[in-house]
Amino acid sequence: MQSFDHGFMLLMIILIAVAASAIFVTRTRRRRTQSADSQSYLEALQAMLAGDDSTAFSRLKEVVATQTGNLDAYIKLGDILRKHKKVDRAIRLHQELTLRQGMTPEQNKWLHRSLALDYLAADNFPAARQALTEILKIDKADLWAAGHRGLGGSVPNALADRPPDGAAEQGKSRRV
Repeated sequence: MQSFDHGFMLLMIILIAVAASAIFVTRTRRRRTQSADSQSYLEALQAMLAGDDSTAFSRLKEVVATQTGNLDAYIKLGDILRKHKKVDRAIRLHQELTLRQGMTPEQNKWLHRSLALDYLAADNFPAARQALTEILKIDKADLWAAGHRGLGGSVPNALADRPPDGAAEQGKSRRV
């Protein structure tokens, strides 16, 4: 009977060791994946700041391939598409994002801001006004949306990608 107890005890120790190893390996892999995704996202943001849209686009695509919930990465992808005159694709991407559930009000505002800029770039002023109205439904005090909402059909396309402070864009960006 003692040999049965020792065998059972040895089996339990082995099972506990295997379970602990499996948990450790799973957590380590998850951390590595999250770390790589975070690094790709950081590289994308740095590339955008440097005006390297091609690298930014590639890194953002890497991020969304593994983090489908990263709304900001999708919004930035659409913004790059718009910047490179692929307005229809930008509109489609940003419109699809509006269907997502669980967005914070701040995420919803940024999404509609990008959508408004897409519509302005496409000279679709009624749709742009609607997107701006959506922003103001979320935040009545949003100065950017309030300032752009009253602009009519004479809004130049250059306004669509101009930073809010009107600062000129520095450097040329690469083709996406």
